[in-house]
Amino acid sequence: MSHGRPSVEKLDVYKVGDKVFMIVTDDPGERIITLKADPDHASALRDHFQTVTFGRYLDKGHWISIGAGRGITPQLITKLVKTSYQVVVETMPVRDRPKKDTE
Repeated sequence: MSHGRPSVEKLDVYKVGDKVFMIVTDDPGERIITLKADPDHASALRDHFQTVTFGRYLDKGHWISIGAGRGITPQLITKLVKTSYQVVVETMPVRDRPKKDTE
């Protein structure tokens, strides 16, 4: 896993290999996390949580953006980050996937 600010100062981009799985916005006026998600799960999350929206910066069908709000807990964020990471890893060729002990 790696992260950095490749093009925009207020976006911290997290990658596994060369694939993005999370973008963290550290703009104090708009703190959001953008994650990869299965489209059906993303739709369910948007329906259930007011502060889960279509993903910014990337494909709207496969990405969600999450802001602070009712029901958004640290546990939920942790689960969604892990799911995003796994969804991205599963799209990678097996030879390029990280070893299990380094996740």
